[in-house]
Amino acid sequence: MRIIILISITTLFSILTYSQENKENESWLVSIKSGPSWSQYNFKPLSNIEQSLGYTLDKKLNMNYGINLIYFQERISLKVGISFLDKGYKQNYTWTAPNGIDPALDPVVPVSSTLNAYYVNGGIAFGYSVVKQEKISITPYINFMYGGLVKFKETTIYGKEGKTTKETNLIYHQLADKILTLSFSLDARYNLTQRIGVLISPYLAKDVNSVDNNLITNTNYILGGSLGLYINL
Repeated sequence: MRIIILISITTLFSILTYSQENKENESWLVSIKSGPSWSQYNFKPLSNIEQSLGYTLDKKLNMNYGINLIYFQERISLKVGISFLDKGYKQNYTWTAPNGIDPALDPVVPVSSTLNAYYVNGGIAFGYSVVKQEKISITPYINFMYGGLVKFKETTIYGKEGKTTKETNLIYHQLADKILTLSFSLDARYNLTQRIGVLISPYLAKDVNSVDNNLITNTNYILGGSLGLYINL
């Protein structure tokens, strides 16, 4: 993560130096945004013992939040930012009982566990505005992000009605401390006023290394999007 931050600071310093000499046709934006993401994880096959224990791994809808500083020189754009995102997943239990009683009806039997894995990413992105009008602009970006694990939390629902929820440690995870992510995004901006506007940003991403070295082989892809506000500086 320090490498990405160092590159971002160096690039930003170079832009500031360049912009002092070339102020025409340049602009700066600050954006704050959030939105959902869906990671298509490739889970490792369960062993016979694990299958006999009665559980399956599954994806879940995650959220991401970010703040970016964006520089434009005519149509060319560079973006640096920090984001906070969840890369977790779920573990569903499929217990069976020989007497035919549904064990999920038992309030002490777990139904599903949710693992939230929170990462902070530093990122840098390069873009070019294919549409640049007075009110609307559209800019595709190639993004490079490097994140570090800052916190994880597991909660488990007990009983079929889900009336009991507890913090637990049932998932045999081995979360990655660092993750490198590459993505393609499309920023669509609409100016509400001369200085303030709204931003919609769908993206397609892929983690270079596995989020969980114990349970996940790799990430096939990540689909996500965000909605936010920006201010023209």
